[in-house]
Amino acid sequence: MLSDRSKNNPSVKVLQAREERHCRRKSACSPFIAASFNIPGFPKINEIIKKAFAVISEEIHRFFSAFFSIAGYGVFSDDAGICLEISFPHADARKLKNAAEYFEITHEIGRLCDIDVYDASCIPVSSGRKKRCFLCGNPALSCIRNRVHAPEETQAY
Repeated sequence: MLSDRSKNNPSVKVLQAREERHCRRKSACSPFIAASFNIPGFPKINEIIKKAFAVISEEIHRFFSAFFSIAGYGVFSDDAGICLEISFPHADARKLKNAAEYFEITHEIGRLCDIDVYDASCIPVSSGRKKRCFLCGNPALSCIRNRVHAPEETQAY
């Protein structure tokens, strides 16, 4: 049980929202992608982010629909940010992952847009590559876990 103070903590709210997303996704019965922005710090949503995400969502939809049959499409927001989910009834999850990585590498906003791929059992498909920190180029998980960069530095980026 969370204390009242914890319930209002932005980090706790993001973690709870991610857990709720995971529970909802477990009901998926086909491979799908979940696209979101890598937004450091808080807030995860504002008017600029909403407008930019509307544009990128359409581009992602158009890109994936050129190669795969789409079964479902939805955009939603919560304390973890804005997320686009697209399901593909007959797609190979590894091919979806390859396409997602190609999109992230070639698109002008790059890894600011994160496209996660899940198989039909809702298991994430990994490329096995370690993502780099936007600010210093070191492994991103190391910077996050060790709080290498001040919140002001990440938000300014």
